[in-house]
Amino acid sequence: MMINFVSITINDTKKRMGIFRSLGMRMSNIYCTYITEVLMIALVAAAFAVIVAASVSAIVAAVVETSGFVDLTSLMPVSAVTVFSTFALSIGIAAISSALPIFTKIKKTPVDLLK
Repeated sequence: MMINFVSITINDTKKRMGIFRSLGMRMSNIYCTYITEVLMIALVAAAFAVIVAASVSAIVAAVVETSGFVDLTSLMPVSAVTVFSTFALSIGIAAISSALPIFTKIKKTPVDLLK
């Protein structure tokens, strides 16, 4: 889902990249601008995903425990390391999945980007 969002964002802001390039902005500055934008969105999305996942798992664990099945807390312990590594992994995937599309668009000439 994050890759889809990045693809749509890059295609929608192609003209803005062309304007930046025609005004003389360096490719590295444009690249840093878009990577920062993607990472901020990924940060919010990852935080939201952690909150939703923790809420849903707590509800499922409560339902399973009250129905007399297995004690899930002993089977699937959730620690801060697990949450942090999942959070970092999602941020990393967002950065990697956005780096190539941004770099290929920025390498085009300003005229091609403004078309």
